[in-house]
Amino acid sequence: MFPRGPLSIDASGHLIGSTQEGGRRGSGTIFQITPKGEKSSEKVLYSFCSMKHCADGSLPQGGVLDQNGDFVGVARQGGANSTTGGTVFKFHDDSLLVMYSFCAENACTDGQNPVTGVALDASGDVFGVTQGGGVNFNGSVFELTP
Repeated sequence: MFPRGPLSIDASGHLIGSTQEGGRRGSGTIFQITPKGEKSSEKVLYSFCSMKHCADGSLPQGGVLDQNGDFVGVARQGGANSTTGGTVFKFHDDSLLVMYSFCAENACTDGQNPVTGVALDASGDVFGVTQGGGVNFNGSVFELTP
């Protein structure tokens, strides 16, 4: 329910994307569509809020495929530090790795509630924006170096 962000196309021609809601816990999914005209099929690859206290995030906002074919994106809420902080994640081989949980710094000066997905540079650095937190509490621009 409620797809977010652009679709990516993997090396096999599958469409990969995310939904803000739905899945086993209603907290969003990463999905794959195999396009075959009228016989296209959809598969949920991951349901968010699968980790204790939604440490993996909830309400994903989209993602993109990196140079290794991994789906990298943001979840608007959840995370290890706050139920409302959000996460940056990487999905690879049927498992999700949380790359960063927001609100790790006092008063969420590192940002809170990432939105709009991410951009990747040639080195694999992840760039994005948060809607809240930051030094002036009006959001932030972030860069993660894996």
